Amino acid sequence: MAGLFRAAGLRALSGLRILDVAYGRGAWPRQLLECNAEPSLLFGFDLMPNRLRESIDLNPGLHFACGDASRLPFPGGSFDLVNQSMLFTSVLSDSFRQKISDDMIRILSPGGRILWYDFMYNNPKNPDVRGIGRAEIRRLFPDCSITFRRITLAPPLGRIVGRISPALYNSLALVRPLCTHCMCLLQIR
Repeated sequence: MAGLFRAAGLRALSGLRILDVAYGRGAWPRQLLECNAEPSLLFGFDLMPNRLRESIDLNPGLHFACGDASRLPFPGGSFDLVNQSMLFTSVLSDSFRQKISDDMIRILSPGGRILWYDFMYNNPKNPDVRGIGRAEIRRLFPDCSITFRRITLAPPLGRIVGRISPALYNSLALVRPLCTHCMCLLQIR
C-alpha cells in the first residue's frame, strides 16, 4: 500500500477525506492511520450492522455507518480516497458490482483515487465469492488509470509455508505467479 502511494506521489494521507467501503472490523482504517490519515477525515461504511458497534469500539474517533454500497449516502465529490478490500469478490452480480463502482466514482473528488485489494481467482471451496482480474477492474472503472500489483502468497500455500519459515514465506511471496490477490491504485483521469 505504501509503495503504491509513494509511486503516485502521496507521501502521507493527511488532509485527505477517506472512505473505507466494507470496513469489516476496521483493520484498513487503522492501517490508513499509519499513513498519517486524519481520524476526523476517515469514514467507514459497511453493510453489516453487527460490525458497527465493534468497529466503533476498536477505532475510537473514526466515523462508521451502515448501508448498501451501491447507494453511498454521501454527496458527489465527498472523498479524495476510497478504499475497498475484499468487497467486490463477495458480490456475485455483475450489474450490482457495476452499481457499486459507479457510486464509488460518484463520491470521489476530481482526481480522486480508489485503493483496491481483492483476490483474482475463484475459490472452488467457496461458491459465495468470485475472483476479479485486471480486465474486470478496468471494465468496472473505465475512466480511471490503474496501477496494478499482484500480492499475497496463495493462502493454502502460505498457511503451510508460514508454519515452516517466515523467511521462506517472504521469499515465495516475491514470486508473483504464486500470488493470488491484487492491490491497485485507481485514479480518475
